[in-house]
Amino acid sequence: MEKDIKIWKGEIESIATEVAFYQRILNSFLKKKDTKCINKQVFFLQKCTSIIIDNQCHLVSLNTLVNKVIQLNECDDMQCEMYFLDKHAEFKRNIETYFSEYREFKKEIFVCLNEWVEEYV
Repeated sequence: MEKDIKIWKGEIESIATEVAFYQRILNSFLKKKDTKCINKQVFFLQKCTSIIIDNQCHLVSLNTLVNKVIQLNECDDMQCEMYFLDKHAEFKRNIETYFSEYREFKKEIFVCLNEWVEEYV
């Protein structure tokens, strides 16, 4: 469990850094006032804002899970252990779905950014 938590925390931190970078790029493109792409750029900026909020929620949930793992170390029966293992499995499903959705977003934004970079360079 501790290995999963460390990996998930690293992923969440990476997403925060990447999204901040995307926002800076998108804002710089918006300053160019290219009306051809403005709708997509605004859409991606809104999506970035949504991802930042989701990312913070997942970080809070992860910190809650960390506290539960600490409690797991104090369990003295199987029922107690199963409760925490179920919580871990539930969180794992949720976070992996979130990471998968983020990877899809990343593919979309890379395609558009690549097109826009070619136009501006």
